[in-house]
Amino acid sequence: MASVSRRAFLEGGLAAIGFAGCSSFDPRGDSEKLLIATAWDEPERELVARSWSRRIADAGERVRAIWERVGPYDDPVKAVDRIAPDLLLGFSDSAIEKLAHAGKLVVEADGSIKTAIVRRVPLGIASRTDLAESLGISSIDRPRDLADPRLIDRVDFLDPREDLCAFIWNKSIFDQELSSARYAELVRIAGNSAPIPRRASSRSIRLRTGRTVAAAVASGDFSEIADLSFKRSESAEILERAAIPISVRNKIGSREFFRMLEEQGDAIERLDRAELSKACLFNGLLNDLLGSTLIDSADELRRAWRDLHAAGRPERVERFLVEPPPWPPASLLELARKEGVKPGESRLVSTLIDQLTDDADRRAWLSEIRDRPRRPIDSSVLNEIVAVDSGGLVTEPRFRGWLRGEWTAWAGQRYRRTARTARGDWTPSPARPGRSRTAG
Repeated sequence: MASVSRRAFLEGGLAAIGFAGCSSFDPRGDSEKLLIATAWDEPERELVARSWSRRIADAGERVRAIWERVGPYDDPVKAVDRIAPDLLLGFSDSAIEKLAHAGKLVVEADGSIKTAIVRRVPLGIASRTDLAESLGISSIDRPRDLADPRLIDRVDFLDPREDLCAFIWNKSIFDQELSSARYAELVRIAGNSAPIPRRASSRSIRLRTGRTVAAAVASGDFSEIADLSFKRSESAEILERAAIPISVRNKIGSREFFRMLEEQGDAIERLDRAELSKACLFNGLLNDLLGSTLIDSADELRRAWRDLHAAGRPERVERFLVEPPPWPPASLLELARKEGVKPGESRLVSTLIDQLTDDADRRAWLSEIRDRPRRPIDSSVLNEIVAVDSGGLVTEPRFRGWLRGEWTAWAGQRYRRTARTARGDWTPSPARPGRSRTAG
C-alpha cells in the first residue's frame, strides 16, 4: 500500500468531503479515534485493521480504530443508533437498505449514498452426499432438486424474515421477479422442510447429525462436515458494504478509510437513496408474504405436501396447493358475500378499510382496488402497494399486520383443504363467475 504523508492525509480527507476549513468539523477528541460498527468477527476484520494501522502510521497520525460488533440478528437501525459509529463495515445490502430508508446514512449532494463493496459471499446448496445417495439421489445441485419427494422432512428451510442467507437465496429463485411459477417452486421446497426449529444457529448441527440432508448456505459454511457437497447458485450472493452513517464525528478519518478501500481495489458504488428505500419496503413486504405462507403455516403445508404425494400427486390438486395468494385479499370478497353485495358496495369492507388506516388517500386506494378482478399476487402487486402514498401505506402498522394475518390464514386454509382433497375428504370446486379460483 502506498504511504500517505500527514499533509496528504489531512488535505485528501478534507477535499474528499468538500468542506476544507468548514467549521462543522470539530476535531476535539474525534480525530484520534474511528468508531467502526461491523458485522465481521475479529478474524474477518484483521486484515483491514492491519491495513488501517499501517496507513495512519505512514501519515504520522494517531487515529485508533475502535470496533463494535453488530450481530447477525441485530436490527441494524437500532444498532447504529446505539453505537453512533463513524463508519459501517461489512453490512449487507439488506441492512444498507434499512438504514437508508430510516435516514441513517450520509447522503451526497446528488442524492446518492456512497458505499464500498468489501466482500461478496456466494450462496448455494450444501448437501450430505452420503445421505443423498442412501435415498437414491445422485446429486442436489439446483433449487428444484430440493423439492424431490425423497427429501420430505429432510430439507432445512429457514425463515427469510430472520435469516439473511435464506432471504437472498429465496429471492434468487424469483430472479428479481415474483411470479406464480417461481412462487410454486418455493412452496414445493418448503413442503420438504424438516419438522424442527428453523434457526440458522442450529443448521450445522442438523446437517452434521443427518437430521437434514440439504440446505441453502453461504460458501465456506460447515466445511468441516464430512461428505458435504456445495453447489454454488449462479445468481445468489450476499454483498457486504462499507458506508458512512449520519452519526459520523471523525469525518476525515471515515473518508480516508474509504480511500484506503478504493486503493485496495474494493468497488465504490453510489446508490440512489430513493431506490434503496423502495427496495427496503418491497423486500419487507416480500418477506411478510413468504414468512406468512411458508413459515407460519409450515405445519399445514408439510402435512398437505405429504398427503399430496401419498395420493399420487394429482396435477389439479397440486396446482391448487402451490398458487400464490390472491390480490385483492380473499377476505374482502367473503365480507361482501355476507351482505350479498359486491365488495365496492359492502359496508363491512368499508368499515374494515377505515380500521386499517386513518389517511384519506390510503383509504381511497384501498376502496378503489377492492372491486378489481382477483389475480395471483406478484411483483407488480407488491410494487404497487409500496408506491401508495410514497410508501406510507406499507409502513402503516395496522395495514401491514392485517396483510400478514390475511396471508397466514389464507395459506393455512388452503393447505388444509389440499390435505383433505388428497385424502378424498374434499374436492376443489370449479371457479364460478365473479369468484377467483385462488380465493382460498
